[in-house]
Amino acid sequence: MRVALVDMDDTLVDYRWEENLARDTVWAQHLPHMERDAWRIHYRRAKVEARMVYPLPCAEGYTDRLRRALWHAVPASAPPDERLVQACERTYWQCRYASVTPLPGARELLDALRAPYDKLLLCTMGATDVQTRRAARVGIGSAFDAICTSEAAGVGKDEWPAFLGGHWRGAYSYLMVSDTCDPDLRSAARQGMRTAWLRRPGSGSQPSALAHGFRADCAADNLPDLTEAILALAPC
Repeated sequence: MRVALVDMDDTLVDYRWEENLARDTVWAQHLPHMERDAWRIHYRRAKVEARMVYPLPCAEGYTDRLRRALWHAVPASAPPDERLVQACERTYWQCRYASVTPLPGARELLDALRAPYDKLLLCTMGATDVQTRRAARVGIGSAFDAICTSEAAGVGKDEWPAFLGGHWRGAYSYLMVSDTCDPDLRSAARQGMRTAWLRRPGSGSQPSALAHGFRADCAADNLPDLTEAILALAPC
């Protein structure tokens, strides 16, 4: 059995643009009297704090991130009104779902993987409901046989057998496709998987990967070229 594992955020969809747009839309619609740069600073601080409480992405973590940003944005003596908080949450998620955008070549990559691989799994760090809806929104959800999330597994991609659960078999041949070296690709390589690295400009995983000499089985700077490189790999 040959199984292709494909990451979602910044591999198939433009996560960074999507999240930043939602952040700025909240500011534009609900916080017009605040400087935009100040709101961005509050959001960035809240994101770091929320990750300490929720190290694995989940629905509660996303909500906590936004609530913390709003608390930072107002004086301690005047906490934000709960109606404002709920309105910001609705705007945030409506914008996220409406703006999720596939990267060029995403659908073509999934179509190309279907022939040489017996099973395609979407493997993503995030809340199951959120990621399922986002994948459906851009028309890629139906390309996968199953969606595996950190929320459902309770672990990250540094623990692949546990992350995959019932989809893990030691005798299977796996390919991991991702823009992230650590933990996605490096941990996959340690499990004997083949790795395909999307080295998008600005990826935070590149400095760490290059510093430690990581080499994927194939790599490219865009999805069309990565698709060609994957198909050129000798069968495993």
